[in-house]
Amino acid sequence: MKKTLSRTLTRPGFWAATAGQLFISTQIWVSLHVAFDPGTSFRDELWPAAVFFAVAITVSTLLSPLLERAILKDDARLSDEQAASLEWALRTGALPLATLFADWGPALEKRRRDLVFGQRLGPIFMAGLIALNVYDSSVDPDGLWFYWISAIVYAVLAVVGRVVGRRRIRRIGSLEQHLQELRGRVPSPR
Repeated sequence: MKKTLSRTLTRPGFWAATAGQLFISTQIWVSLHVAFDPGTSFRDELWPAAVFFAVAITVSTLLSPLLERAILKDDARLSDEQAASLEWALRTGALPLATLFADWGPALEKRRRDLVFGQRLGPIFMAGLIALNVYDSSVDPDGLWFYWISAIVYAVLAVVGRVVGRRRIRRIGSLEQHLQELRGRVPSPR
C-alpha cells in the first residue's frame, strides 16, 4: 500500500485540493493587496501577480513532502506501508493486522496534537480572512460579490474543518482504545 506519485495524481481529491489551494492563494493575495492599497481593486490585483503567487504557493506545497523526506530522515517515523495502514484505519475506524507489528502510539498522539492545534488556530485564521474580506468589500465596492463569496467560502471551510477535525480526533481516541484492548489480549513478545 505504498503511496506513490502516480497513485496520488489519479485521485480526484488531490486535484480538488490543488484547485482549492489555487483559489484560496489567489484570493488571499488579492484581499491583502486591496486592504493595504485601498486605491486598487480586485481586478487590478488578480492578474498576473495573484495568479503567479497562487501557482508558486501551490507548487511549493506539492513539493514540500518530497523536500521534507529529503531533509528529515527520522528513523522513528512509520514506514510507507505502516503510514498507509494508519491512514486506512483513520478513515475506516477498523484496525488492520499491521497494528500488531507497529507502534502507532506516537504517530496517533502526534496526529491528535496536530488536530487539536488546528482546532484552536483554524477558526482564528478563518475569522481573520472573513474580516479581511468584509473590510475589502467596503473598500472596493466593485468587487463586492468577489469578497462576499470568498467570506462565505471561508465560513463554510471553517465549519467543515471543525466537524472533520472533531470526527478525526474521536476516531483517533477510538483507535487508541482499540489498540489498548488489543495489546491487553495479545501477549507481547519478550
